[in-house]
Amino acid sequence: MLKSFLEKMLDMGKESASPVEIGGRNYTAANLKPILEPIAEPLHTSGLRSIVDYIKHEIDSSDFQVIHIANESRVDVYSELNDDKRREHFLCCSYPEEPFRFGRFMPYSEFIIALQSKFVPDDNVTTLLSYVGNIREESAAEFKDDGVSQTVVCKTGIARLENVTLPNRIKLRPYRTFSEVEQPASEFVFRIGKNSDCALFEADGGAWKREAVKNIKNYLDFELSDDEFHIILE
Repeated sequence: MLKSFLEKMLDMGKESASPVEIGGRNYTAANLKPILEPIAEPLHTSGLRSIVDYIKHEIDSSDFQVIHIANESRVDVYSELNDDKRREHFLCCSYPEEPFRFGRFMPYSEFIIALQSKFVPDDNVTTLLSYVGNIREESAAEFKDDGVSQTVVCKTGIARLENVTLPNRIKLRPYRTFSEVEQPASEFVFRIGKNSDCALFEADGGAWKREAVKNIKNYLDFELSDDEFHIILE
């Protein structure tokens, strides 16, 4: 009895796997899944030079390479499509540094440090440092006494120790893409808030990202001019 039951189950399995024609198309009732060819897990790196070295030395494969510049801070290296229409993901290169916090006010002392460490030094950075470095918070109180009552007038605000002219918009080059390429310049609006807090607001509509992607492509084109590969942008 057990034997006949198992034979019946096997027969049902064969029937369910058999194609059924409906409306001129073949269907199967079985939930079949193909066994896919295994593909590589990507190696994670942080500099564009790693991509150049990886391809030139053919570390894992000499297959046709596809370089995908996903954005200004990430580049991936793939193989051509395999028989399963999937790609080997060889390399994932990501810009590792935390960029300047735009659009947020911060204490002016912290702002000065960030300005010196997260921007390419140039004349505009020097001008902005001179402006911010001469800011101090001022508090004053004026007392009036007429012998009957007392009045206190308090004043608070921001004072400048010397006059430095700062344009409404200033062009700066923050570190925000890979160090192997030129950092794109863009315009920013500088503002001072309460308690002498300072902030920079981006004012170029994200145009710098397109320039950064172009700079990355130019770098890879130059460094890999003798190798076979295709670059895909964003």
